[in-house]
Amino acid sequence: MKNKGVRENKKGYTLIELVVTFALIGIFMTAAIVTLTSFMRIYTRVSSVSRAQTVADMLTQTLVSELESAYDKGTGSVIIAAGSGSGTGSVSFDNREGIPLKIYTNQDGYLILAYETVTDSSGTVVSEAVDWYYGEENYMGTKITQLGFEQVPDTNLIKLTLELTHQKTGYFYTTEKVFPCYNLRADDIQVQ
Repeated sequence: MKNKGVRENKKGYTLIELVVTFALIGIFMTAAIVTLTSFMRIYTRVSSVSRAQTVADMLTQTLVSELESAYDKGTGSVIIAAGSGSGTGSVSFDNREGIPLKIYTNQDGYLILAYETVTDSSGTVVSEAVDWYYGEENYMGTKITQLGFEQVPDTNLIKLTLELTHQKTGYFYTTEKVFPCYNLRADDIQVQ
């Protein structure tokens, strides 16, 4: 028998309240996942392009510093070879010390500075041949997909085009720079 003066205390949730709560949680979670996915995609792109830009700046600085001081010792000049297929080219010249140098990319997509052996008139080796390059860790997951050199017509200016692609994400960064070869005239630069 129930006492009329006592109220029953019902604790708990109804089925409708639970369904509505779980539906709202599901909507909020879906919105959070969509937002997080978009954010991660943007972060990945910005991070990849930023790394490629850092590497491109380092490589461009190296290339420009070498080529700006290219020297014509009377037997040679800057020779620009257009790339074939992969879009990479090369450039050959004598550096400021008179050492023949060829700049190109290898099959792995890394920049190579190939210094040739130099001998004096008696045949004594003055400078040994060496291939100089930045290690793989310096590329921060990127590789060179295009390295191009071209002469600005009728000037001693060279236009450098460098494209780097991040290997995991596929995002790429392209930069161009025009700079003079201070020690050369326009006709000292040959394009092949």
